[in-house]
Amino acid sequence: MDTITALVGHLAWPLTALLLGIMVLKELKGGLISALMPNGGSIEAAGFKLQTNAAKQAARKANVAVVDEPKAESDKDLSPYEQVMDAWRELATALTAKAVELGGADDNRKIYLNIEILREKGVYDTDVLSSVRDLFQARNSARKLGADLLAEADAESFVQTAKALTQIFI
Repeated sequence: MDTITALVGHLAWPLTALLLGIMVLKELKGGLISALMPNGGSIEAAGFKLQTNAAKQAARKANVAVVDEPKAESDKDLSPYEQVMDAWRELATALTAKAVELGGADDNRKIYLNIEILREKGVYDTDVLSSVRDLFQARNSARKLGADLLAEADAESFVQTAKALTQIFI
């Protein structure tokens, strides 16, 4: 009986630490990191990396200025999710149009193919094209997250970055 009591006593702290770790990870996913680091960034520890505001990071990577613009009146009626999807649609259309000029696919769904064609032609800086790819992945993450869980601040960051990148391709 003493052995079982000792075993339970020894396992109590690791199990408590594990439960606290799970609770902290849920809070991190819920936006705590975005609130603590509103300008983006990443945290690396014990073999994992947590990044925030992927859209702003994509803009920095491409060396594209993201200017905080006042929202247009039409944006006020759109949900954050709809704003992200509209901004992505504009960027994908502009990128596709440039790729078609150089023999790319005339299909907004062929983003990776068109990025590779533009990269091969050397028309645009590879950091810009990598940023478009990163933004595409951020758009996919927003789709997986769903319309109800997308934060307004993340949507604004995405829209600003997408507009800045769109201007490069127009």
